[in-house]
Amino acid sequence: MLEALDPEQRPRMVKLLGIDFDFSALTEVDDAVREDLPKEEQAEILQQLPPTERVALTRSLDYPEDSAGRRMQTEFVVVPPVWNVGQAID
Repeated sequence: MLEALDPEQRPRMVKLLGIDFDFSALTEVDDAVREDLPKEEQAEILQQLPPTERVALTRSLDYPEDSAGRRMQTEFVVVPPVWNVGQAID
């Protein structure tokens, strides 16, 4: 819904929803949507995120726009080297 709004309407929607706005939704929107928000509001929104999401989002924002670092996930799964593909999928 946030992406569907005109850029000038996005900050207003966040303000109107107040504490009911799901700040974690910003981790799913296009980078351009996050950049439409003023820097003060970006910082306020980051503070509202759960600590693990805040760290992940802040870390990704350190990379240049449209870079692989900005788009990569930082989570990974470790499995024993003797597992086959089927075991890893299960």
